[in-house]
Amino acid sequence: MEKVPREFEVWLVDAALNLTQNLRDNPRYAVAGSEEQPKSLKFLVGTSEFIGEKLATVQTIPTDFELSQNFPNPFNPATTIRYRLPREERVMLKIYNIFGAEVVTLVDNELKSSGNHSVVWDSRNASKRAVASGLYFFQMRAGKFVQTRKMLLIE
Repeated sequence: MEKVPREFEVWLVDAALNLTQNLRDNPRYAVAGSEEQPKSLKFLVGTSEFIGEKLATVQTIPTDFELSQNFPNPFNPATTIRYRLPREERVMLKIYNIFGAEVVTLVDNELKSSGNHSVVWDSRNASKRAVASGLYFFQMRAGKFVQTRKMLLIE
């Protein structure tokens, strides 16, 4: 992306999952596919006006809050966590170990727009050190919505 002019936005569109991702903000994306079930992704590169027009035809606003199961799961070394917001809301997304101790905060009370969002966890703690294999929990808070899911990091 270093060759793309800074004034241009770079977005990934996964139409099958109805997901869009700003690759300048979050350059990692986990993809599941196989020879039997290939994955089709689109890249949009252009001015914010151009991107806005194109994304308007792709993205729909969810009707409910949702925290999806991470993918892949089990994982090593990184996994993608997707969530949906029906309206603009402050979001907190944290990872906890099996003892309930906070490992890292991935989204720190950030104001997020309505729509589909994703974040990648690289299996590192808040000190940027790799964590041990095992069971972890991820929890999203958005307004009054709270949901927790589990995931497995394996070596």
